[in-house]
Amino acid sequence: MKLTNGNVRCSKSEFAEEYKMAWNYAELSKMAKANGGPEKLVDLLINSGKRKMFPWLGAAVAVGVATTVVVQKAYKYLSDKKAESNTEMELAKQELIQGIKDYDATHAEAHSDIMNISKITDNKKEYIDLLLLADEQEDMIDKYLERGEMFVLDDNGIKAECVITQEGDSVYELKNIAVSPDCQRKGYGKSMIEFLFSYYTDCNTMLVGTGDVPSALTFYKKCGFTESHRILNFFRDNYDHPMFEDGKQLVDMVYLKRER
Repeated sequence: MKLTNGNVRCSKSEFAEEYKMAWNYAELSKMAKANGGPEKLVDLLINSGKRKMFPWLGAAVAVGVATTVVVQKAYKYLSDKKAESNTEMELAKQELIQGIKDYDATHAEAHSDIMNISKITDNKKEYIDLLLLADEQEDMIDKYLERGEMFVLDDNGIKAECVITQEGDSVYELKNIAVSPDCQRKGYGKSMIEFLFSYYTDCNTMLVGTGDVPSALTFYKKCGFTESHRILNFFRDNYDHPMFEDGKQLVDMVYLKRER
C-alpha cells in the first residue's frame, strides 16, 4: 500500500490490540517498498505529526498517510519516543529501519524478483569455498570479511554469496561476489546485486573492484556499472602469487561504479 493523503480508519479497540503485538515486519516491509525504502517510510511517519489528526484517536495519530493498523502503531511508538527525547526517538527509528531490513534479508518472499537471500552474521568462513572463487587468497578475504556484511543466496542449496562494506556516506563497496561454477550464467549474480540495492536504500554509489578481463567487466556493465578508475599493479603488490583469470595475468584493479 502506497502512502497518500487519504484516510483509512480502523476502530480504536483494533488499534489498541495491535499496539500490544510484536512488530509486523512483513506489513512494514511491504509499505517500505511502496514508499522508497525503510528510511523514507519511517521519516514519513515521524513527519506526519504535522498533519491533521484522526478524531477517534484524540491527539495521537496523524493521517497525512493512507495507513493500516501496523503503521498507526509505528507512528504511536515513534511519537512516544520523541516525547521522551530526540535520542530515544532516533534509537526507535533505527530499530524499525533495521528490523525491516533484517526481515527482508531473511524472507525471500519479500523480494518478488530475488531468491531466498539471507544475511550471515556468524561463521562466515563456513562459505570459504565460495569466497575463494572470487578472491583466492584467504588473508586478503580476512581484511574485509568481518567488517563487511555477508549474504548468501539459497535456491535448493547455496548458489551464491557476496560481501559488502560501507566506505562512506551513501557509498558501499562490493568486496566479494561469487556463484558456484555449475550455477553460473543463470542470473544469480545479478539477483544478488539487485538485492543489495533494494536492501541498502541509502546507497547512492556502489563500487566494485575486479580484474581487467572481458568476462568480469562485461558482467558488471550488464548490471549497470560503469568504469570509474584503476589501481595500478594492485594484484602484483597485494597478492603473494601471480593471479590469473581467463588465462590472463591480473595486474591492475579496475574499479567500476553504479549510481542510483
